[in-house]
Amino acid sequence: MQPIVFDLLDTLLDESGIYKKFYSQISKKYSLDLEPQEFINRFFQYQRENIFANSKKPFKEIVKLAYIKLVKDADVKDLEILFKTHKNIVFLPGIKEMLMKLQKKYRFFVLTNCSNDLVKMMNLSSKSPVKFEKIFTSEDNGVYKPNQESYEKVIDYINLPANKIIYISSNEWDSKASKEFGFNIKSIEDIKS
Repeated sequence: MQPIVFDLLDTLLDESGIYKKFYSQISKKYSLDLEPQEFINRFFQYQRENIFANSKKPFKEIVKLAYIKLVKDADVKDLEILFKTHKNIVFLPGIKEMLMKLQKKYRFFVLTNCSNDLVKMMNLSSKSPVKFEKIFTSEDNGVYKPNQESYEKVIDYINLPANKIIYISSNEWDSKASKEFGFNIKSIEDIKS
């Protein structure tokens, strides 16, 4: 069976929905002048700045730095609301059905920049109709995507050449870097058909 490696957040699970809920809980407190989607876009952009700089900081620290940059006079204790909300994260529409359809032909893996504690909180195994053989986290890998070392950890574990492994991410930067690494890049739409 051919392996498929999925990015986790906003590829399989609705991370943007979690951030929208967080925005609705803190926007009045700080009189935010941003629309919810702009808040989310900037939050993710500020996180990526640290990630792309090959930061060795823990994921929650990267989220904290992004929050402080985004929200003037932010109270970092607010982030506990965001982190706890991850336990309620859901699959994006159509993903469960797609996974069930593919499970007889493919082995499933996840590669995420998320921390182990947030992955544990999301409890993918209890929400998913299929089994993921391994979830590779930035914490376990010691590096964040798009660092090539994160992709190497996957091929070392699966023990196949990169071009024999399908890689799916909703993030353009991740798809580009994983393609340069040699993975067989597909979109969710490609794999559904």
